[in-house]
Amino acid sequence: MKKSKTASSLKSLLVLGFTVLTLGTAFAAHVPSFLEQDKPDTSPGLVYQVDEGDTVWGIARQFCPDNQDIRYMVHRIYRDNNLKENADLRPGQDLVIHFE
Repeated sequence: MKKSKTASSLKSLLVLGFTVLTLGTAFAAHVPSFLEQDKPDTSPGLVYQVDEGDTVWGIARQFCPDNQDIRYMVHRIYRDNNLKENADLRPGQDLVIHFE
């Protein structure tokens, strides 16, 4: 008995869907927890005044503890100061820097 094209196609789609779901779950397990936090930190922090040529990554490098992933500090600066990714910083702008 021959398989119909519809049954074969359906089986292929189910296998593909299961594979995508499995891979998505595996990758999601490796997302750092700090990327899941959307609420700004309201604890007291240091106020940093932006200088000409400063970038969020450069500022994060200055304040990031050696035992911490710099991406965590970058994310916190963006989140805690309500900045959009790749936002242009202006000289004189105040940024709050929080530490754990």
